[in-house]
Amino acid sequence: MVTVSTFERYANCPVCGNRTVLKVPPGITAKAKRFPLMVKVKHKDHHFYINLDSQALITDILHPDVVE
Repeated sequence: MVTVSTFERYANCPVCGNRTVLKVPPGITAKAKRFPLMVKVKHKDHHFYINLDSQALITDILHPDVVE
């Protein structure tokens, strides 16, 4: 039996400035057609975006004003 755990990444929220743990599920990048893969992260009463590379490493942390 193979156990695949989630990747834990740490990021400072660009909206509130608090450090948060991002639990990236395995295989999140498997269906991506191109990289970086943009993912919306819900945090408290707001959200922000992260870009993931093909190995699910965070390449950018983006404020929603930059994306939307």
